Amino acid sequence: MTLGIFDSGEGGKNLLRFARARNRADDVIFLCDRGRAPYGTKRDFELSGIVNENLAWLRRMGAQRIIIACCTACTVFDSVEDKRGVYPILSRTARRAEELSKSKIAVIATGRTVASHAFARAISEREVVEIEAQPLVGIIDGGESDGALSPSTEKMLRELLQGARGCDTLILGCTHFSSIKGLAERLGAELGIRHVVDSAQIGAELIPTASGEGGIDYVFKTKGGNALRI
Repeated sequence: MTLGIFDSGEGGKNLLRFARARNRADDVIFLCDRGRAPYGTKRDFELSGIVNENLAWLRRMGAQRIIIACCTACTVFDSVEDKRGVYPILSRTARRAEELSKSKIAVIATGRTVASHAFARAISEREVVEIEAQPLVGIIDGGESDGALSPSTEKMLRELLQGARGCDTLILGCTHFSSIKGLAERLGAELGIRHVVDSAQIGAELIPTASGEGGIDYVFKTKGGNALRI
């Protein structure tokens, strides 16, 4: 099987890393859509167009099962023209958080995801607190991650997570944020958060397990709307 993954940047790389822990046999085509990043500031019609174009391109490249490795892109899943073999990560991430939580759930996500209230709609049995963290996307795409974080980034996340007080579960509602999961867990623990649900890790569970070796990663990035091999 050939698997397809797309995201606007580092988030897809995070999901790919988890996916390879499950499946080292199948080929993976990863479309890193830097040319149209960030997704979190796009309007509905723009994002819908991007998602449908990326899916069509991955299919032309031979992908048979495609993971939308971006919670923001998942907010327009209803507008996907051909859903065959396409798996959005947002709903699965929401279900996992709802299973773990005993009280309230906090979500940090992009501006577009928060404005859509997609996580709140996907979680029916718990109160959901949605926290916009759009600036963190650019910071992580710029190279910051656990072990290489600036004091200003730690301060930003600490301030953002004040909105999660009283919650026992935190969703990293952008796969980019997997890069700073360690910091999120540490700061969350100070606020009484018991569970941190990583959308990149949960999304990777949509990749079928396969034993063996030999799978090849084909990584492409976009520039000016065109995909280039890297």
